[in-house]
Amino acid sequence: MNKYYDKSRKAYNKKAINYDKTVIGRFTLSMKLFLLKHIELKKEACVLDVACGNGWFLSQLVERERSIKAHGIDIAPKMIEMGKKNYPNINFKVGSSAKLNYKDNYFDLITVNAAFHHFPEAEKFIIEVKRCLKNNGKIYINEIYVLPILRHVLNFFMPIAKNGDYKWYSPKDITKLYLKCGLKNIHVFKHGYTEIVVAQKQDIN
Repeated sequence: MNKYYDKSRKAYNKKAINYDKTVIGRFTLSMKLFLLKHIELKKEACVLDVACGNGWFLSQLVERERSIKAHGIDIAPKMIEMGKKNYPNINFKVGSSAKLNYKDNYFDLITVNAAFHHFPEAEKFIIEVKRCLKNNGKIYINEIYVLPILRHVLNFFMPIAKNGDYKWYSPKDITKLYLKCGLKNIHVFKHGYTEIVVAQKQDIN
């Protein structure tokens, strides 16, 4: 198992019970609220939140549109336990970003909230996203925006980070990954320390 996955699992297992009250939980709340304002959600959509944590974000999507089929995946088993306990109407399971154990062309929408910097195999993840998305389905990566100079410094120290942080990505970095993996119709939304990079699967049959 990649050491970054292992670090993330251990760190977020420890945070699981009181995650919403932790510094990172409070810090990322405004990011999730920002994404909720921008996300397009259709009736009966099949939705996956990757690195879903305790499931709060998914619960808000279900609250908005109760006909959706909501799924959450997280590398930390205790986070998944909390999700199952608090939101029994949502489908949760343990798993990593590098291998999404779902069928091809299954989801209308995939989201990642403040977690993409934990993914040590980002390209594998985007390839999996494209496989799992239905045609015209969308991926929303909601990430912390870090100024270029600070991002460079932080990335230098990432190998010693305790929480499994791997790399801070700029919107341009994420856009390049999308394009490399064949995703299209890319849009970027920025507000304060939040960046959302959206792309769409548009395969021509």
